Amino acid sequence: MPGNRMALGRKRTSHKESDGIAWPSLRRGLEAAKWQAWIGHGLAQWRANATANLKQKSRASLVGLAHDVLSRIETGNRRVDAVEIIALAKSYHKTPDAIAELFEAPTVEQWDDLRRSRKPDDRFRTPPRTRPDLHTIKQPPTK
Repeated sequence: MPGNRMALGRKRTSHKESDGIAWPSLRRGLEAAKWQAWIGHGLAQWRANATANLKQKSRASLVGLAHDVLSRIETGNRRVDAVEIIALAKSYHKTPDAIAELFEAPTVEQWDDLRRSRKPDDRFRTPPRTRPDLHTIKQPPTK
């Protein structure tokens, strides 16, 4: 039956049948991809813990995003802009401290929890590196 053939002969799989969520592209580098996944995970946690219990589509329209864009941000498959983080934080009634927590490196246990929901990939076995503390970097002597 021609009407039942799938495009390009690929087998369609539901989300439940897949091995998990795909990791972000490495086009911008491994560390950037790790941070992108971690920040997206944090934003997804904000939505999961929200008291307003809005669906993703409603939350996305509230902040001016298409729901598929918010989905890609939360899965780490799209970079999130600072303006989008602020809009999402306002919609979830988050404080600046909560925004700052998004940029704290995960512990090994937190990273392992995130990895369990993703497709297996050894390149992502360690969490992203912390950014250096600017106060501890030794400045070159001035003459």
